[in-house]
Amino acid sequence: MNDLNDPQRMNIRGDDGGGGSRWSYALVVPMLCLAVFRSIWTRETEQEKSRLREDFERRTRDTRSELDLRYRSLVTESGSSLARLELKHEKLKQRLSGYREAFAAQSQLLASERRQLQSQREELQGERRALESLRRVGPLHDAVLAQEELALAGARASLRALESALEERQAVYCSLLVPRQRRHVLERDMLRRARHEVALGRMAVHDGLLDIFANDGHCAHVTNEDSRRNGKLMWVYVRHWHTLLELHKYQQVQQRLHAEDPLERPSA
Repeated sequence: MNDLNDPQRMNIRGDDGGGGSRWSYALVVPMLCLAVFRSIWTRETEQEKSRLREDFERRTRDTRSELDLRYRSLVTESGSSLARLELKHEKLKQRLSGYREAFAAQSQLLASERRQLQSQREELQGERRALESLRRVGPLHDAVLAQEELALAGARASLRALESALEERQAVYCSLLVPRQRRHVLERDMLRRARHEVALGRMAVHDGLLDIFANDGHCAHVTNEDSRRNGKLMWVYVRHWHTLLELHKYQQVQQRLHAEDPLERPSA
């Protein structure tokens, strides 16, 4: 290395008998040391970089694996939660639908009961008005009813006599000892009475007797001693005729209550 300020002492000269190699070695050694240090440092640096890279890749793999497991766990848990929520939602929908149907049915039932109560209320009001009307005409109604009951006394007596004759006729019919002529006499007498008595004629007793004589052949057991056990059709007709008498009585009462003078009974 040359020093321009002191060329005599400091510059390397080639004719000094090889003394300039001293400077060359002085420069080579630091450069070699520097090269060795750089080589060692580079190798250590590369090893450190490789170690750091491997550690980073390992941590990255571990983190990725952990995140993947966590992701899969979250997906599974989310799927399970979603399934539970969907099931719960479906149950709630079904329950709500059941509540709606029950509410609709209850509403219809309440509406029906309301209509029924309204109808019953109207009926009760009608009955109340009828009772008030009957209360006003009660004494008059009783008087007219008593008159009609008295007027039907003869018809009731005739019907009771006819009932006794029918009972006797059926007993003769079922008897093995009484002659048949006795039954014929009883039948002719009942038919004659039914033709000539007005009350019996009004109830068509004559036609009923003919039906009984032709079709009522029922007899109780031969050991029977109660004559009322004989016959079936005849008792149906007897109850029917008694009912017609009651119906006629109340029809007459109703008709007279609407007349100008209810207590004045019209001639039969």
